[in-house]
Amino acid sequence: MQPELTVIVAATRSLGIGRNGSLPWPPLRKEMQYFKRVTSRVAPQSPPDAINAVIMGRKTWDSIPPSFRPLRNRFNIVITRAAAALPLKDASGGASDQQHQQKPNQEEQEEQNHKQSIQQRQQQQQQQQQHQQQHQQQQQQYQQHQEQHPQTVHVPSLDDALAFVKNNPLISRTFVIGGGQIYEQALRLSETRRVLLTRVEGEFECDTFFGLDLREGEGEKDEWRRCEGDEWRAWTGEGERQMEEEAGVSYEWQMWEKR
Repeated sequence: MQPELTVIVAATRSLGIGRNGSLPWPPLRKEMQYFKRVTSRVAPQSPPDAINAVIMGRKTWDSIPPSFRPLRNRFNIVITRAAAALPLKDASGGASDQQHQQKPNQEEQEEQNHKQSIQQRQQQQQQQQQHQQQHQQQQQQYQQHQEQHPQTVHVPSLDDALAFVKNNPLISRTFVIGGGQIYEQALRLSETRRVLLTRVEGEFECDTFFGLDLREGEGEKDEWRRCEGDEWRAWTGEGERQMEEEAGVSYEWQMWEKR
C-alpha cells in the first residue's frame, strides 16, 4: 500500500511562498507552533511508538537553523542528489568518468614511450588514491551524520522517499514541507491527497511560488475540495480557531482534499 502524502504550506493569495530561501513575511510564532503540532501529531489508533515523517529538499533542510534540525519528534527525509552516491557509490560526481576518459587505450600505450607510460600510471594511481580517500571521508561524514541524527535519512529522489516510508510501518503520517521543486513534484503524484494551506493575507515580495491555485472558484480548484472546519479540526486535532493575526499579518488555516 502506497503512503498517503499531505502537503503543508503557507502561501499568499498570489501563491507566494518564499524569497531568497526564507519566508517573505515576518516571523509568525503561532503559525510555526501550528506547523510543529500538526506535523508531529500521529493519526488516531497509531502504534504507541509511531512517528510522522517530513519530506523536504536540501535547501529547505539547510534553511532550518542547525539547533532546530532535525525537526524533533518527526522522521526527517531529505531529498538531495548527493545521497545517490552515499554510502554505496563515489560522491565525487563525474570524476570516475573523467578517469575513464583519461585512461589511455592499448594503442595509445604502444605509441607512447616507456617514460610517459610510467608517468601516466603513477598519475592514475594517485587519482585512485585520492578518490578512495574522498570516498572514505564521505562515508565517515555520512555515518557521523546518521549517528548524530538517527531520525534523519538522505535519499536521491521523492520516489526513494516514498519507498522509504512504505517500508517503515511505524511511520504514521507523511508530510511534504518544501521547497518549491519538491512541492511541484509532490502535487503531480496520486499519493498526494491533502493540502494543509495557511492562507497569508497581504502581499509580500516573493521569488518562489506554490504550483497549485486553491482559491475558491479559481484555477485548479475544481480538482480539489475545501474541507469544512469540522473536518479540518478532526484531521489536524486542532481547536476551534482557524483565523489568526500577529506581527501585523492575518492568516487562515485551511485544508483541501483531492476529489
